[in-house]
Amino acid sequence: PGSTFKAVTAAAVMENGGVTMTSPTVSASSHEKFDNGAVINDAFVHPTFQYTLAGALIDSSNVALSKFGTMVSPEVRYDYLERFGVGEKTLDFPSEVGGILHPVSDWDNQSLYTTTFGQYFTVTAAQLAGAYQAIANGGEKIDLSLVESCTGADGTVTEAADPKHEQIIQEQTAAELTRMLENVAVQGGNAERIQVPGYRVTSKTGTAQVSDGNGGYKAGVYYTSMVGFAPVDDPQYVVVVTLDEPTKVVSSAATASAFQKAMTQVMKTYRVMPSSVPMDELLPKFG
Repeated sequence: PGSTFKAVTAAAVMENGGVTMTSPTVSASSHEKFDNGAVINDAFVHPTFQYTLAGALIDSSNVALSKFGTMVSPEVRYDYLERFGVGEKTLDFPSEVGGILHPVSDWDNQSLYTTTFGQYFTVTAAQLAGAYQAIANGGEKIDLSLVESCTGADGTVTEAADPKHEQIIQEQTAAELTRMLENVAVQGGNAERIQVPGYRVTSKTGTAQVSDGNGGYKAGVYYTSMVGFAPVDDPQYVVVVTLDEPTKVVSSAATASAFQKAMTQVMKTYRVMPSSVPMDELLPKFG
């Protein structure tokens, strides 16, 4: 999934590492070699910044997330990936896969860090939607479903069984994640391209490398995605856009136009009331 799952790392360190949206800060450049030999790069070149957690999400810094993420144990981060649905089917639908979540015992020096920013595990688009639905629902994850009800030939309506509800993170954590993800939408690199007039929106991009089948990656080839929900002040819908190996624009910016159009249409089609509460003050990216 790439950087879309940085929000899950943020949840883990906020609830277990004493981290808030703005403190402590971490020092991160765009290319760093860690003490265990792992090398982590950001998607853009930049000098050393003192990143807040909010800033690390806004700039989508892999290096900063690596440092924040390892403030808690790998076991804690694995637990949060499981809580958010990685490795489990969402619907038990024919041919649906559950994704891959390697046990902590398989994490090596590199994946110790890459798991903080959405690499070394796989998810489906439905799992990604389910994860952000939990954030939008105040930390309560609700099982996805495809069928609302069935109507028989005689007009009898059979309602589907109620989906399972589970509180996977604290309500306050979800509220703070929502605030940071709105700041991503407003301060991030795609801010102008994803605005939905009248609505407060969250967003997070993801860029994932594509396996070459031989233990490496295809050069310059990616899966890109964007996920978000709206309206922030009363969340109603989650939108996920994924592109398989885009060619003209290979970064996650490729998804911005489709995300904006889809979210705009969803708000229009379902007659969602525009946002009535203004956005809070912008969060600082740097300490």
